[in-house]
Amino acid sequence: MSYRLKKQDLNPEQKSALEQKRKHLQMQLQAKGYIKSGIQFHWLDYYNNMKALHMQCNIEWLCAATPEEQPYFAAAITALHHPDLKPEMVMVNKESLLDKICKDFPSISQFKYVMDLPLLMQYERNTKEALLLAQEQLTIEDSLVYFLSTDCCPLLQLHWAELLEHSNEIFDNSPTSLIFTDLNYTWIIFRSIENEWRCGHTRLAEHSIAAF
Repeated sequence: MSYRLKKQDLNPEQKSALEQKRKHLQMQLQAKGYIKSGIQFHWLDYYNNMKALHMQCNIEWLCAATPEEQPYFAAAITALHHPDLKPEMVMVNKESLLDKICKDFPSISQFKYVMDLPLLMQYERNTKEALLLAQEQLTIEDSLVYFLSTDCCPLLQLHWAELLEHSNEIFDNSPTSLIFTDLNYTWIIFRSIENEWRCGHTRLAEHSIAAF
């Protein structure tokens, strides 16, 4: 006759060890799922395509995590076996740029994230045309910019001129939202998953966020 040990039969040390094991497994699964969705599934094609086009692109960080979560996210990134994705690219204990953007520009839709910015154009799949129009309206000069998305977790630094040159190749048929902003967070460009483009200057344009 087999006997299955029940939780009430465990001593306090055994109960604590069991809870720690469950917590470890839960955090491991959560980290793997987050990295799979936010990097491997939604973002990695963007990055690999940019590298194939010989664009200059710098990963600021891959994701944000608490100190407790950091080892699990680092392990999940290591498991991707990508030479450019390093476990030390996990940002610990800081508000991410995406967190700040979503706080500064709450969604105007209840069904999907649509940034609260002036409308630039609708249903436009030509990314370069939209970016050129935004460049004219916002007076954007060639500089370093950030690319991020509400559907991806990394923050990527690009050159505006290269972004314009290759934007259709990379983004025209992409299924995610797109966000572009300068390093000082003075202007922002947004494309929803339904190709609705919006752009404008930020409400806190005088504050630099170069540390993000």
